Amino acid sequence: MKTKLMLIALLLLSSLGTPGLLADTDVKININLPLVQIKDEPTMAVIPGTYIYFIYGYEHDFFFYGGYWWRFHHNRWYRANHYNGPWKHRKNKYVPAPFFKLSPEWRKMAIDHSGFKYQEVKKNWKQWEKEKHWEKKQDQKEMKKDIKEGKQDKKEEKAKNDKDNKKSGKGRK
Repeated sequence: MKTKLMLIALLLLSSLGTPGLLADTDVKININLPLVQIKDEPTMAVIPGTYIYFIYGYEHDFFFYGGYWWRFHHNRWYRANHYNGPWKHRKNKYVPAPFFKLSPEWRKMAIDHSGFKYQEVKKNWKQWEKEKHWEKKQDQKEMKKDIKEGKQDKKEEKAKNDKDNKKSGKGRK
C-alpha cells in the first residue's frame, strides 16, 4: 500500500512540473507580426513627392526608406534589414518623419516611377535622394508634356488658320 501511495505521489509531482516547461516555450513565440515570405526579388516604385519606395503591385505595405525596410501593422511600426525580416518593433520616435507626412491615400496616387528591382533601389537610394533624382525626372516629364501640348496647340492653330484661309480664299494661288 505504501508503494502504491508513493507511486501516485511521484506521478502527481511529475505532472505538476510539465505545464511550466511547456509555458516557457510558448511565451517566446512572436505573434505581433505575421510571417510574410516574398519569394522573388520585389519590383519597386517610389511614392510621388517622397523617397519612400514600396513593393509595386503587392497587397501588403512594405516600404523601403533610409536603407531599411519598414512595415506598419496593427498600429505599430516594424523595421528590418531585409524585406523578409527579421522584423523588430520600433517606437514612433524612431520612425522617419516622412512616414508621418505620407497621405493615407498614397495608394491612389498616380505612380510615375516604377518597375525597378529592389537591388537597384538598394544600390542607388542614397545617391538618388542626394541628387533629387525623382524631382529631376518629374521636371523632365512636365517639360515633355509642355512641349507636346505646345506642339498640339500649334497644330490646332495652324489647322484653324488653314481653314480660315480656305474660307477667305487666301489659300489659293
